[in-house]
Amino acid sequence: MKTSLTCAALVMVASLLIAAKARAQAARGFYTPEQLQDVISSQAKEARRGALGECDSGFRSAAALARCLENLRVKSEAEFEAASQRMMNEMRALDAANPGMHAQAAFLSAEKAFAGFREADCRWHETASGGGVEGNQLYRSCMVEQTRSRLAELDRLLLK
Repeated sequence: MKTSLTCAALVMVASLLIAAKARAQAARGFYTPEQLQDVISSQAKEARRGALGECDSGFRSAAALARCLENLRVKSEAEFEAASQRMMNEMRALDAANPGMHAQAAFLSAEKAFAGFREADCRWHETASGGGVEGNQLYRSCMVEQTRSRLAELDRLLLK
């Protein structure tokens, strides 16, 4: 019988995935050994601060953790959609002021690419963890974190 991992164990799995990704990048010359340790350390801390860390407030069941992650996903998606709509309005105005610029089309293309990347990256996290309940929880956490990251980027651009 397969048992569910605790949130702390999921954070550890996420940290291991992050470390594996950083080590692969180091092997290709992206990082020196010192930089690699800094990257792994900072990304492991980030995983604990992310969606899994937020949902690790005494949940004792996989179902409760899944509900928490799903609530965070829904909330981050709603905030992201609102920011995307504001950016679309900005791009529409930019196109109106600069005929032939195609800012709206470029933004739509970027959003489509982001959605594809987010899905593929989060499915990779799910698969690399071995799938099952734990994999689904890592998938949900990844979706929240990727969405929040894109939302922060849009918010920075909208404030300029």
